[in-house]
Amino acid sequence: MAKSIIPYLQKQNTTFNCIAQDTVTKLQDAYHIKDSCWIRAVLLEAKDGLAMAVVPADFILDFNLLSHLTSKKMEPLAGSKANAVMKGFVSGTRIPIPEFFNIPGIIEQQIVNMGKVWFEAGDGENVIEMNAKDYISLCQQSFMGTFALSKAFLTTGGNEKISIRQFTPMRIQERIEDIIELPSMPGIALEILKLRDDRHATPKILAQIIERDPSLSAQIVGWASAAYYGYRGPIDSVEVAINNVLGYDMVINMCLAVVMGKTLNVPVDGPLGLRNYWRQAILCATLAERLCCLIPSQFRPLKGLVYLSGLLHNIGHLLLSHAFPPLSFVVSRFIEANPYISVTDIEKHVLGVSHAQIGSWLLTSWHLPEQIIEATRWHHQEEYASTYSAYSNLIFVANQMMGKLLVGDARPAAIPLAVLDVLGLSQNEVSGVWLTISPHLDELEALADRLAA
Repeated sequence: MAKSIIPYLQKQNTTFNCIAQDTVTKLQDAYHIKDSCWIRAVLLEAKDGLAMAVVPADFILDFNLLSHLTSKKMEPLAGSKANAVMKGFVSGTRIPIPEFFNIPGIIEQQIVNMGKVWFEAGDGENVIEMNAKDYISLCQQSFMGTFALSKAFLTTGGNEKISIRQFTPMRIQERIEDIIELPSMPGIALEILKLRDDRHATPKILAQIIERDPSLSAQIVGWASAAYYGYRGPIDSVEVAINNVLGYDMVINMCLAVVMGKTLNVPVDGPLGLRNYWRQAILCATLAERLCCLIPSQFRPLKGLVYLSGLLHNIGHLLLSHAFPPLSFVVSRFIEANPYISVTDIEKHVLGVSHAQIGSWLLTSWHLPEQIIEATRWHHQEEYASTYSAYSNLIFVANQMMGKLLVGDARPAAIPLAVLDVLGLSQNEVSGVWLTISPHLDELEALADRLAA
C-alpha cells in the first residue's frame, strides 16, 4: 500500500483538508482548472547534492533564473533517481515538501500569493488542500525567490532567450537552408514517393525497392509480425508483409517515415529522442487514421496521407536535435522540468520558434505533399482553415487525445467542439476511437521501440 504525506502533516499540527481525487476529477485534468491552486515539485541535482524546487503547476521553471538565484548549475533529476527519492509513494508522485525528504528547498515567491494550494498526497487517492501561508510554514528551512514564469510571459520574459537570441526564427530557417544538403531526401524515399502516384505500381515493385535496404526490410517484416496486427501466418518476405498484413499504402507511408527519420542523426533517449518521437508518431498516426475513417465520405481526406502526416508531424524535433544539438539540449532540459507545460510554449520561450515551424521548413525543402506540410505546420492551431486543413485538424485532435497520457507535445485539455464540427465528428465518436485503441497502447509502444532501436 502506497504511503501518504497525511500522517506527516498531522504531526506538524497543520490545518489542511484531504480531498479524494475523484472529487477533483483526475489529477492531470485538475492542473488545467482556471485559476488553479496546484503546486508541483521538481527534483534537481547539482554538484553538491539534491534540491527540490516548488512552483505553481502552470508556471515554467526557468533554469537561467534558478542558476542566478542559487549560483549553481542544476539539472532535472533522472526519473529513476527521482522515484527513488519518493520511494513508497505512488510512482511518479512528487510531494512538494522539501523538509519531509531532508532536501534543500527553493520555493517560488508567487506561491505566497496563491491563497490556497493543492498538491498530491502521494497515495494515488487523495489531494491535500491548505492555505498558502500554512504551506509556507512547512518549508521553514527552504528559501524563497523568483525563478519561474507564468504562461503569460513565456514568450517575452525568459533570460534563456538572451543567451541564444541570435537564433531567431529567421536565423534558424537560414541555418536549416544552409545545411539542407546534409539531411537531403534519401534516394530510396524519392523512389517510394514516385510509386504513390504511379498507377502501374504493384506490391512486388515496392517490395523490390525496400529489399535493397536490409535494415528497412527488417523493419517492415518486424512491423508486420507485431502482436498489434494479430497475423498468425509466416511472414518470410517484404511482399508477404505488404500483401497479407500491412497493405500497400501503409508500407509506403511507413517506409517514408522510417527513411526520413534515419536521415537525421538523433539520440535514442530524452524528450526529443527517437524513442519518444516514434512513440508519439505511431499513436498519433493510428488515432488520426481511425478518426479519418469516421468523417463523412464526401469530406474525407486521403487516409494514407493522414497516416503519414501523423508519422511526420513532429519531425521538427528530430531536425532540431540533428542541426542544433546545444539548443535541443536546452529545450529537453526545460521539458523534463516542466511536464505540464505545453512543449510548444517551452520552445517559443527558449527558441522563439516551434518544432512545427522547423519541421514544415524541412518538409517543404523535401517537396512533400502540401497536405503533410500543412499538417506539420499547423497541428497545434485549432482555428486553422485552408483547403487541406482537415489534415492538420485531425492531427490536432489526435494530439489532444494523446495529451491525457502526456504523450507527444499536447497536454491534458478538452478537444474544442468547433474543430470536431468542422471535421464532421462527434465527441462520442472520438471517445469510441480512444476506447478501441487504448487496450493496444503497450503493443503500439513496442512497435515504436522497434523503430527507435
